[in-house]
Amino acid sequence: MITVSGEKSYDKVGRAANLSVRRVSYTAVQSGFWHRERFLTEKELIYVTEGTVYLLLNGEHFALGENEYLFLPAYGTISAPRRSDAPCAFYSVTFDGTLALPGGQGEKGKVCGDLLFPRELFKRMLLWYDGGKVEHAACDALFLSFLYDIAATRIGNESSAFDTQRVLDYIHAHLDRPLELEDLTEKFHYSRDAITKAFRQRYGISPKRYINQAKISTAKQLLTTSRMSIGQIGCAVGFDNVRLFYKFFTYHTGVTPSTFRRRNE
Repeated sequence: MITVSGEKSYDKVGRAANLSVRRVSYTAVQSGFWHRERFLTEKELIYVTEGTVYLLLNGEHFALGENEYLFLPAYGTISAPRRSDAPCAFYSVTFDGTLALPGGQGEKGKVCGDLLFPRELFKRMLLWYDGGKVEHAACDALFLSFLYDIAATRIGNESSAFDTQRVLDYIHAHLDRPLELEDLTEKFHYSRDAITKAFRQRYGISPKRYINQAKISTAKQLLTTSRMSIGQIGCAVGFDNVRLFYKFFTYHTGVTPSTFRRRNE
C-alpha cells in the first residue's frame, strides 16, 4: 500500500491518502464480447487498449473506445448493454484506498499524449502482479504513476473537462470550512486559472465570490429559520470566531447578523 501525505486539513489533524492494488487482469477477445453482470465490492479501473467495450454502470451506459478509461465505484453494479462488434482488449485494475481519483468515479476519461507510457505501465503491472500475495507494492507504485499522468493530462485540458457540478457539490458540502480557491485546485487537480475561467464563463463571478455568496445564503437561512446562536451559525459557514463572522456578514449584506434576524422574524 502506498501512502500519500500532504492533504490539507482544517481540523489541524494531518491526513494521508492511500492506494492499494488488489487485482490486475488483461482481457483480449474477438467480436461478441459480453461483460457479465456483477456487483463491485471494490473500486476498479477499466482501461481499453483496442476496440470498444460497452458497459452499463448503475444504469448509465458507457462506450469505452481505444485509450479511454473508466473508474468504477465500489458497491455498484456493472454489466453490458450489448456485445462488442469487433475485437477488443482492456486492462482491469481492482484497488482500494482514499486517494482522490482524477475526474472521480463513474466518469469516462481518455489517455492523451505519449500512449506508450501508460500501456507499458499496465504491462508491467500485469507481469509483477502475484495473486498469492496480499500486498503489491510495485503495482501500487505503477498505478500511482498512471493516476498522476492522467491527472496532469486533465490539467492541460481542463477547459473542456471541467466538471462544474462536482465542484459545486463539494463547495456546498463543505461550507463549514474556510474554503479557498487552493482547496479546489488540490481536490480536483485543476489549475487556478481553469477554475476561475469556468466560473466566470458559467456564472459570471469568481469562485471566491460564489463561495461567499453560498455562505451568506446559508447564514441568512439559518438566521431566519433556526434558533441557533450567532456564533453557532458562524461556525456552520466556516467561522470559528464570531467577530470575524460579524464582519464578513456585515460587509456582504450591509447589516449585522443580529439586525438581519430581527428584521426577518
